[in-house]
Amino acid sequence: MLLVCLGIYITSFNHGFSVVFIFFIALISLLDGVAAPVSAALVPQLVPIKERMKANGFLNVITQTIFVAGWPLGSVLLISTNSSFIIWLTVMLFAVSTFNTVRIQVSEQTTDSVAPSNWGSIKSGWVAIRQIPTIRTLISIDFITTLASSVWVAAIIYIYVEQNLQLGEEWWGYINTSYFVGMIFSGLIVIRFAKLLEKYIGFFITFGLFLSSLLILLFGTTSIPAWLCCWHAFTVSQNKSGKSSTPN
Repeated sequence: MLLVCLGIYITSFNHGFSVVFIFFIALISLLDGVAAPVSAALVPQLVPIKERMKANGFLNVITQTIFVAGWPLGSVLLISTNSSFIIWLTVMLFAVSTFNTVRIQVSEQTTDSVAPSNWGSIKSGWVAIRQIPTIRTLISIDFITTLASSVWVAAIIYIYVEQNLQLGEEWWGYINTSYFVGMIFSGLIVIRFAKLLEKYIGFFITFGLFLSSLLILLFGTTSIPAWLCCWHAFTVSQNKSGKSSTPN
């Protein structure tokens, strides 16, 4: 619905206010951020417990493969068409996605005779985070690494490539592409070694974070652009393969 409103606004007002665009983009990004944990929450309800780790890895590979294909395709469409066309194309794709999502059948697995209220559902999640040490630790790790990754990708890499390496903006795109390649590689690791990761989950999470930190240090010491992409891809791969092995 927000995309439809944005499309109508852009079509009707070619020189609209930038604040309105930012408002729409912020809301759309917020809902897009909600989609990821919702997708993760569906996995244990649709997949048997023995196949969940492979399902997580497969879902990660599919998602990141689409991202890798989407970035260059979006650039080509932007060059050859215009923003209005891209937005309406996105609306159509979301409509197809919504139609398929509605068809997903989720079996009720709760034993409660009375369904919890909306506030009760929200409160139960925060209570679980506060009371269960494992969940609290994983949430803390995820929060810190996500915060660091946001600063890392949005600020540090761009300035480092531009000022230290004296390279053009296209290398920022190369490094971002290597990020998605690393995500795909991590998903393949999870699928291939699912049983081993399930057996030593704690070790692989710790090892992945440690190796990720080490690779980031190597990233900051190299001056060869091609190696930056390699370090970045393997950093993401080691970090995400450990976190992706966490059962839902």
